[in-house]
Amino acid sequence: ESDLVVRRRLIQLMQMRIVSHANLSEAELRDYVARHPERYAKPARFAFRQVFFSTDRAPQEAARRAEQALKRLQSGEATPELGDSFLLGTEFSLRSQDEIGRQFGPDFARALARLKPGVWSGPLQSPFGLHLVKIDQVEASAEADFEQVSRRAAYAMLTEREQQVLREELGRLRLDYRVELPAAPAALGSATAVGK
Repeated sequence: ESDLVVRRRLIQLMQMRIVSHANLSEAELRDYVARHPERYAKPARFAFRQVFFSTDRAPQEAARRAEQALKRLQSGEATPELGDSFLLGTEFSLRSQDEIGRQFGPDFARALARLKPGVWSGPLQSPFGLHLVKIDQVEASAEADFEQVSRRAAYAMLTEREQQVLREELGRLRLDYRVELPAAPAALGSATAVGK
């Protein structure tokens, strides 16, 4: 009762015994994958280039420069070397909206996903400043390939099911026991369970 490591290990063994019968069928697993496309489907990906305008010193001047550069880029009379230098570069290979959001912010990623490919658009706002963007390639989203994601999905579903079984079984067991805590604060960690 006094050895915390032994108590923790006994708790783990009992939890494993309780959840050991949580099994999955292939039909349940396929349904689980279908119900969680955000986890297992292949998201749309975008390859794009951008021209950056820093708003650190003069936001209105940056907006004016961006508007002028956009007109020149759309007319084809200018090259993308119009803006300020940008640490992350100017060209970005295929990336999902989530990946773009991690680099440029979620608002930028959502706005980029709505742009028409092949034309210069913007300016789009990011935490860095303003960006003129041209989407070079879009790879459409695709449903999950069950064979590729089944192992990962099985692990996630089994974990969820085990947690559910554990909660239900512990709730049932709590109905059969009354938990009493000793009055002394020093012994607070040594609760005892008394059967009915």
